[in-house]
Amino acid sequence: MAGGTGGLVAYSAPDVSQSSTGGLDTTMATGGVPDAPDGETTCGGVEVTPMVETVVIPGNVLVVFDESLSMNEQWGNGQTKWVAASQAVISALTPLQDQISAGTLFFPTGGGFLGCDVAAIKSSPQIDFMPGPQFITAWNSYMASHGPSGMTPTGTAMAMADAALAGAALTGNIAVIVITDGDPNCGTNDTQVNQFAANWLANGIQTHVIGLPGASGGENRLNALAAAGGTGQYLVPTDATALQSVLANIASNAVSTATDYCNITLPQPPPNPDDVTLTVVENGVQQAVAKDLGTGGGWTMDTTNWQISLFGNLCDQAMAGNYEKISAVFGCISLPPLPPPEPPVLE
Repeated sequence: MAGGTGGLVAYSAPDVSQSSTGGLDTTMATGGVPDAPDGETTCGGVEVTPMVETVVIPGNVLVVFDESLSMNEQWGNGQTKWVAASQAVISALTPLQDQISAGTLFFPTGGGFLGCDVAAIKSSPQIDFMPGPQFITAWNSYMASHGPSGMTPTGTAMAMADAALAGAALTGNIAVIVITDGDPNCGTNDTQVNQFAANWLANGIQTHVIGLPGASGGENRLNALAAAGGTGQYLVPTDATALQSVLANIASNAVSTATDYCNITLPQPPPNPDDVTLTVVENGVQQAVAKDLGTGGGWTMDTTNWQISLFGNLCDQAMAGNYEKISAVFGCISLPPLPPPEPPVLE
């Protein structure tokens, strides 16, 4: 912390700094006694920068998986595309299983040799969205009792995917992964299929298209789907190991982190809890924050774990990165008060 404002004494302590995120300075205050700015007096307050926590936000993956008859063809190492791709999915998701939820739409899901139907995600034999560990169990169970059959109704599968996403209560990032080995040959309206992906992209959901051997016959259509879904062009892994790497990268990108600026912990207990004042720096000006800001929210302090919690519009402004720094003062302070933050403007 450089200098200090309002005649504050910067607190010097062991390094417990966190990395800066979202434009907020979260480094521990260090140094000696700063010079007070003109017109202000030093009154002995001790300024500390609370520690903030970075939290993992689980991601979500929807796998749209081709199980048409051609998936029975060999793909190196004596494995069929069906087996190799299935194992690649599990190998990619297992290390991330506690940080994702996942669901699968297999296509087609009935009708024998000429099957072109695709069941909804909440219908058997599909796998509805569930936490990673349960998904892996459900996937392995499915693979043990099913096999490739039927046509390649990519369009119908995408329609079911659209319904699945619309009906799911998901938080965090979402990625759609289409794994197929051929040109769509039934139940497909290209314009409609691409529009599904474009609509998802408008809501922050990318569509990744992965082509297994045989997919080159539908290269133009698969590229168009990937482009509409915001991922440029369809991917062509050279083998099952490459496929696993591609899937792991997509899944890991779905997992995100965020810094919780609304719950921040003091680096040490204050000498007198009643003499703690929260301060923020906004547009270069440090201001004291009243505990009760009326419609602007406010803050509280838990004396069991020395955590300060922001709420209401004050929390919203902090999470939006509108404060360059949040700190606390133990003892005397002389700073202008922070006006009650205005509610965020809704677009």
